[in-house]
Amino acid sequence: WGHLRVSGGLGAADVLACLVNNNRQLVDTIDRKMVVSFTKFIRELGPDPTWLKFFGAICECQEAAMSEKQEQVLATLYEVGRYATTEVREEMGQNRFRLLLALTLSEPKGAFPWSADYKQHRECMGKDMVRNGVRDILISWHTKEDPWLVGRDWLFHSPKHLGLKVRKIANAPGQR
Repeated sequence: WGHLRVSGGLGAADVLACLVNNNRQLVDTIDRKMVVSFTKFIRELGPDPTWLKFFGAICECQEAAMSEKQEQVLATLYEVGRYATTEVREEMGQNRFRLLLALTLSEPKGAFPWSADYKQHRECMGKDMVRNGVRDILISWHTKEDPWLVGRDWLFHSPKHLGLKVRKIANAPGQR
């Protein structure tokens, strides 16, 4: 593995994902260092399904869950864990906020007009929405005002460049 170099555009990561997805012995040789390398590809090269396909391939091999690899991917992308070393915490600790979108629901906008007979719709799929009111889905992510380019230290375009309305809320997911 020390000589593996994944180059964008050549499909090398896809080939690697295919190889490991069908070879448990090969999956067993993939260590935390390689998982960290693929996480760095996401940070440096931007969002690409190739990197996630690789993570998926090592997390499930030949239709069997690979719990050790699942834990490595989770620790690298989402939460390093309370027992992580200072080095790991510094290197990977912010990935959750820098690489992933965070979602939450707003407070209810208001209940539905009760002219719609709730008793008549007890089994409808949207019964909770009828009962509790409509909520917005709030999305947050780490970004900067400059346009995103390969090699930047943030992953997503700013809402300004996407033409989205920004709403500041207290305790939004990912806010520090």
